[in-house]
Amino acid sequence: MTMRFEVATPAVAYEDFGPDAVLLNLETGSYFSLTDQAKVFFGELITAKDGMGLIAALRARDGETGAGAAQTLQQLQDNGLVRALASDQADDDLDAKCDAILASPPGFSFDSFTDLADVIAADPIHDFDAETGLPVLANA
Repeated sequence: MTMRFEVATPAVAYEDFGPDAVLLNLETGSYFSLTDQAKVFFGELITAKDGMGLIAALRARDGETGAGAAQTLQQLQDNGLVRALASDQADDDLDAKCDAILASPPGFSFDSFTDLADVIAADPIHDFDAETGLPVLANA
């Protein structure tokens, strides 16, 4: 039995913006930026049939990159951005996935931001001031 990973929709939105990928956790209002190898690893991870096999293959080829991938996966899980699913399929393209990750700019940049959490959590349709008609934060 292997383990694959997917974006934890519908609570998480994901968009690839070229040099970086952004994940938004709609439940917490936090958003995350992945760049360099972290971005490429994330893209390969969510298309891999065996995510743990991908990390093992990376560790075998470059220990430091494999460690960065494992740490990034842990951060993704800790922030509720991906979920693990059991899989009975093996990846036949782990070498190509590793090649893509190793060829990307080095470094596993995983940044989190909470500065817009209140705005993201706001419900402007239902939470509004009756006198002004303007949106208000529910807990304000």
